[in-house]
Amino acid sequence: MITEPTKREIDVLRALSGGAVEGRGGLPFIGDKTIGGMLAKGWIEEVPNGGVGRTMGYRSTATGDAVLAAGRAPKPPRQPSRLKALRPRLEPLRSRLRTLDD
Repeated sequence: MITEPTKREIDVLRALSGGAVEGRGGLPFIGDKTIGGMLAKGWIEEVPNGGVGRTMGYRSTATGDAVLAAGRAPKPPRQPSRLKALRPRLEPLRSRLRTLDD
């Protein structure tokens, strides 16, 4: 079962797409918690020392590529504000108020 990725996880998978190998320096926007979660889910894997110079690197797995291809589900539409919901109710009253002003 593939869980819904966060925006940050999608950004990481996008940076690692196409077989790219990045070290922590190439992913400055990602923290240890995000890396740990993505490793546990099997979306990324560690590349041993020497993969990126002398540091540990990361690359996307086939599962990670599938998650990136699926993307994120669209957000549900926002509820209209209460003022916008009141506008249709106030329109009939507007004509009554105009006659009082005249």
